Order: sequence, then structure tokens, then C-alpha cells
Amino acid sequence: MKEESKERNKEKQRVYFALCLILIGLLILSSNYFLARKHEVFERIAFEIDNEPQNIEDPNNTEETPPEEQTETPQDNKDNNKDTYVDQSYYIGRLEIPKINLKRGFADIKSKQNNINKNIAIMPTSKYPDIKKGNFIIAGHTGNAWNCFFSDLNKLKVGDIAYVYYKDKKYTYRLVSKYDQKKDGTARIFRDFNKTVMTLITCKKHTNDKQTIFIFNQE
Repeated sequence: MKEESKERNKEKQRVYFALCLILIGLLILSSNYFLARKHEVFERIAFEIDNEPQNIEDPNNTEETPPEEQTETPQDNKDNNKDTYVDQSYYIGRLEIPKINLKRGFADIKSKQNNINKNIAIMPTSKYPDIKKGNFIIAGHTGNAWNCFFSDLNKLKVGDIAYVYYKDKKYTYRLVSKYDQKKDGTARIFRDFNKTVMTLITCKKHTNDKQTIFIFNQE
């Protein structure tokens, strides 16, 4: 009887030990999962009222050319139905997206020309492309007016490529996600904080209350 009791106790100990190992394994797996997921959190940025992307599709807002102080020299581009401006003297770099024939310069983040009503606009919390693990955030208008440079972003699909030229260097980005959210003066940017990222923001086409966020990872 004593031998049987000892065997039962040993068996219970083995089962208990096995359960402990399983529990430890589950804790390790779950911790690894959460460590991987913790980077997929969001940044939240707020727009200035005059910099918030808006859907400009009112024919009364459409102009053949920008006002005199905003005049730029168009680059010939037969493949693009819309004039593309890339050579303004105050530009410090440019964004190119070949799929939609977009070539657009951007001004310094502190410049008065860094204004969504004149150009694509770098958001205040942005980090330039040469900052590791930073987020280069650009907003632009969608619509029919002359300054609606992001009107074709809706044609992009995950995997499409974009380039940023900055400080004589070319940076390559790949679109990894895009999503819509309510347009309320803020943008919630879901991205991997282990990556160097570019985020493009514009209003969702044919809506007045939504915006689309495009997340690109630098390669």
C-alpha cells in the first residue's frame, strides 16, 4: 500500500510539474506576443484649423493658376493630366509616387510656405526621413482645386512604392496599410515604432467627414 501511495504521489508531482511547464510556456508565448504587438500602437497628432485636410470640390474654388505669390513653374509631364510643380526655390525636398504620377516639393516645416493651402504640408510632430524610427507626416488636399495634390492617393494599394528626396538622398518607402477614420481635427496613426515611417493624410474622396491615412515603411 505504501508503495502504491508513493507511486501516486510521484505521479501527482509529475502532473503538477508538467502543468507548471505548460503554464510557463504559455506566459512566455503571451509575453512575446504582447512585446511584438506593443509597437503597433498609435501616435495622435492634432491639426491646426487652417491646416486640416479638407475636401475641396466646390467649382468656385477651382482656379486655373494659383495666386501670384504662389506661382510655380510647372514641369512638363505628358503622362500626367494635372500640372505638377517640383522646382520652387524654397523647397527642401520632394515626394514622388510613380503609380499616380505625383511629384511634389515640400517646404521646411518652419516655413510659411509649409501650408496645406499652398503645398503638401509637413505636420508639426514630423521627423524628417533621415531620423531613424521617426515618422515623416504629410497632409494634402483632395478635390478638384489647383492645390489638391493628394487627389489620387485613393488609387494606391498596399505594396506601392513612394520616394522622398531630401538632403541629396533618395529614400524608398512601401505602403503597408491604409485606413479611414473620422475627420475631427486629429489623426490617429497606427504604425510600428521599430520602423522608420512616412504617413500621408488626406480627406476621403467624396466625403465631408472622413480622412484616409496611408502608412509607408522606409526600406
